[in-house]
Amino acid sequence: MRDRPLVIFAWMSILALASALMLSLTLSLRGRDTCTAKRLMETAHKNILTDLKREFEPLANDWGFTIDEDRLSIAFTAPELVFNTNSAEIRQGLQRVLREFFPRYLAFTSRHKDILEEIRIEGHADATGGYFHNMLLSGSRAHAVFEFCYNLSDAADRRRMEEYFTTSGMSYARAAGDVERSRRAEFTIRLDAARIIGGKDDRI
Repeated sequence: MRDRPLVIFAWMSILALASALMLSLTLSLRGRDTCTAKRLMETAHKNILTDLKREFEPLANDWGFTIDEDRLSIAFTAPELVFNTNSAEIRQGLQRVLREFFPRYLAFTSRHKDILEEIRIEGHADATGGYFHNMLLSGSRAHAVFEFCYNLSDAADRRRMEEYFTTSGMSYARAAGDVERSRRAEFTIRLDAARIIGGKDDRI
């Protein structure tokens, strides 16, 4: 009986050590999972960026756009393509470019649909108006570009647009460095982390 406290103490020590080891192992696995997830996302980003640049970079000067590598976005910033002040009307220059660009862009994104969360058409504005006014204006610009591209598309492509495409008015949150280039439209790709990391696909 005199040894019972020692036995209890020994078992408590063993349990405490086992708990500490389990906690250490869990944290280690979580850290490994985090590193794996980050690596998978970086690889997916790199692969789609490489394909994006291969497909569109040779056309950047002709079609008046720039590629943002971090955001996987194409921004139409050439002077003849940007929106007029306080207007959401798509100018003839941008209409001409979109007729050539969009079918090719839709085909490109369709090749990567298994890892896409969203393809966002963004409208942007300069800072000459108030923030909320420009939020509405930039939203109207995004919607105008979406509608124009939608009307270019056949029934199958329209279904793809309805599944993946969204519009967003960015006001002047991401100014392009000068007033004119800030009044632009962008096409931005967002990757689906759940499907890239875990193979999960909730789409019907």
